Amino acid sequence: MTASATPPPSPTGRDRPAQPQDVVVSEMDGPGDAAAFAAMNRAWIEEFFELVEADRQVLYDPQATIVERGGAVLLARAGGAVLGCVVVVPAVPQRPDGTWELSKMAVVPAARRRGIARVLLARALEQARTGGAREVLLGSNTVHLAPAIALYESFGFAHLDPGQTPPSPYARANTFMRLAVRP
Repeated sequence: MTASATPPPSPTGRDRPAQPQDVVVSEMDGPGDAAAFAAMNRAWIEEFFELVEADRQVLYDPQATIVERGGAVLLARAGGAVLGCVVVVPAVPQRPDGTWELSKMAVVPAARRRGIARVLLARALEQARTGGAREVLLGSNTVHLAPAIALYESFGFAHLDPGQTPPSPYARANTFMRLAVRP
């Protein structure tokens, strides 16, 4: 399955774009899902930044870099199309203290501003809590990803002071955020 350029009609059969209530979030299942995950993320990264080796490792082998580490690639679907994705994974071995990382959130352009990222983020945080997370960290970019930062803030993520930022392989990450969660 590949990422769709336009959101499909609602599974209810109404002639309207998919809405949050139409979206089903599930874990990546097979090579088609992995390809959709890679394509959605490659699109936004290459639009604003440069793909780096850390991106390539995650995008081209999500099974080894995410799933086998106890994390999940979550995909939002409606009407048979993949509309968005997000990664949530324990920050082990770097932080074996219940810290999880949120990354690679993407929604296809035609499905943006419809609440799909909100549905994905809620499900990712639920996954982290269920997995025993104590906190969830993320890195973002204040210049190009302001809508994502506003979404994270609406869920209670707080910006970290520069001295508290974790090491990151992504030079594009100019802000880091943290959310305390309870299992």
